[in-house]
Amino acid sequence: MSFNIDDTILSQYGASKRIKTLLRGFNELIKPNADIELFYNNVFNILTAQGVGLDIWGIIIGIGRTLQVQSSSNNSTFLGFNGSEQDVFNSSPFYNSNAGTDTVTLADNAYRELLLIKQSANISRTDAATLTSLLERLYNGRGNFYVIEVGIMKLRYIFEFYLEPFEEALAARRDLPPKPAGVTYQILQVKTSETFGFNGSGMQPFNNGVFSPYGLQETYTY
Repeated sequence: MSFNIDDTILSQYGASKRIKTLLRGFNELIKPNADIELFYNNVFNILTAQGVGLDIWGIIIGIGRTLQVQSSSNNSTFLGFNGSEQDVFNSSPFYNSNAGTDTVTLADNAYRELLLIKQSANISRTDAATLTSLLERLYNGRGNFYVIEVGIMKLRYIFEFYLEPFEEALAARRDLPPKPAGVTYQILQVKTSETFGFNGSGMQPFNNGVFSPYGLQETYTY
């Protein structure tokens, strides 16, 4: 990165030979070019920032790199009365809203992509086209994705694939992607290659697919 000390001198001191000589000499002694380039690449430029640099961007944009996701080892069973489909005495603990979650920390590349999407979400219009574009970038290469209006002040995200726990956690964030104020949304996961559907749906015929095992997840309000 090219750095010229004269470009940083205020115009009111531009005619002062003494000040300019002092600054040029100081610049020659410390040779800041390498440090400035390192700061620019690792912190200032979000496209190349790493580690702490991305964490600083996360504070500015307003989204962290850690996510709470459903634990893969959680069986969602607790102590319950007869008929509740929960477990009997001495089999499971009392319900705990904090149980069954894991903390996932995103690596730099994944976190950078999330920051860019959140940055766009902060300034984007809240229409279906923009919403679809942002989420397609978030789930790039995972399969087809749709945003449809299903009622008054309600949207539905339809995924033709099953989300990983961290992807589901991202989709459930109230600040990602953008939505009009007061609008609720649902998440529906349907893997068409494994799911039964009627003619024309693009899904499987009788005896070749099961009903969707993923019901609607109700409801996230923003």
